[in-house]
Amino acid sequence: MDDFRTDYVYRPTPLFIKNAPQACKYTINFPMLRPGKEPPVLDFDFVTEIWWEDVDAMRAFYKSSG
Repeated sequence: MDDFRTDYVYRPTPLFIKNAPQACKYTINFPMLRPGKEPPVLDFDFVTEIWWEDVDAMRAFYKSSG
């Protein structure tokens, strides 16, 4: 899990930020791992949250070919 987190934070994240100047905020939420406890049983490895200035900025990003 640590390798996955490191890889995700340092590879695709900077690419997204570079190519999405319309995004105001970008957050990656990984499941909380506690010592001595089993990791949470989830259907995902992380949740990415993206904040946009407004809905038009979001639509413009998803319509772009970049």
